[in-house]
Amino acid sequence: MNKFSDDTPLDSVVKSESKYLSQVDLPDDSLVLTMNGFSQEETQGFDGKSETLTLMHFLGDHKPMVIKPTNRDILKELGFKTAGDCRAREITVWIDHTVKYAGRKVGGLRLRAAPVPMAPKEQHPNAVPRQELAPDPVQPPGDDFPDSDIPF
Repeated sequence: MNKFSDDTPLDSVVKSESKYLSQVDLPDDSLVLTMNGFSQEETQGFDGKSETLTLMHFLGDHKPMVIKPTNRDILKELGFKTAGDCRAREITVWIDHTVKYAGRKVGGLRLRAAPVPMAPKEQHPNAVPRQELAPDPVQPPGDDFPDSDIPF
């Protein structure tokens, strides 16, 4: 076990930057990314035991995301059956502030379907563009209105 000396700055004891995608990497609580495959990596857990992490990689300059069973199940619910199904597909990574760890709300990354862009509305082939319509007829007030029997 490595121990820190009493004069070690806390920023050196607990590093805030992770080599994996984390909450601090997401602007506005979510980010749409393009999936680019999976890998596994051996790492040492907090308890010193070796652990195998499954990582989802993304196109572009983004850190890989650790995938646990909950996010794997979300991918399956979204219709992805194999690792290849995910390649080159967009996904939204978002911060779920209700995620708990050891009984405390700590927040965590979750996946959801990326927003689908709206297709342009199709016009009926006989539709007349708005600017080509004749203006509404307006009669100016004046003497050309018929007299009315209604007293005002």
